[in-house]
Amino acid sequence: MAMSVQSAAAYFLGWRYAGSTQKNRFPVQQGCIPSTLVINHGQEKRIDCSSFMVALACYAYAGRVQWDADAYSDLQVMDVGRLWSAVDCWERHQLGTRLTTLANRHNRPTVTTPARGWGFYQAWVDTDPAEIDGDPIGPGHQFAYHGGMGVRMHSSSDEGCGPVWERISWAELVEYYAHGIQGIALQEA
Repeated sequence: MAMSVQSAAAYFLGWRYAGSTQKNRFPVQQGCIPSTLVINHGQEKRIDCSSFMVALACYAYAGRVQWDADAYSDLQVMDVGRLWSAVDCWERHQLGTRLTTLANRHNRPTVTTPARGWGFYQAWVDTDPAEIDGDPIGPGHQFAYHGGMGVRMHSSSDEGCGPVWERISWAELVEYYAHGIQGIALQEA
């Protein structure tokens, strides 16, 4: 599996983060990526974190994963009442096994021990809160993390060209994403 995820990420070398004003594009039409979203000559190479994770899943699990509009909505966490919809979708499509969570110091569900190999994760920050059903949450983020190597791979607005690879401890991620982290341990494609 590790080679599939790493190989899929290579498509995004030199890409930048897509902010709210840019359109997400994908490098190639493969797996569940529709040809209408593939980048054309001259278009900016931009992708946000959740679309990057969609692409990793579609490229690494080509032929097995077939997202539809509802699944894409879940992966983009478009329903603010379902903060973990991306993880629910990855699990529903049998990309892996959901990791056990415990309440963190803010009483939020958090994976305490990451997958030994690659895992996909949805995380929430508790800064710059917005009110959702009376519960303050901050911005979210999706990323892949390899527990054995202590490496996070993601598309990030803070760190230039992607994909961004960084050594970071799980404890640092748990501390930063105070609203919680949920995820799956990936299975072989």
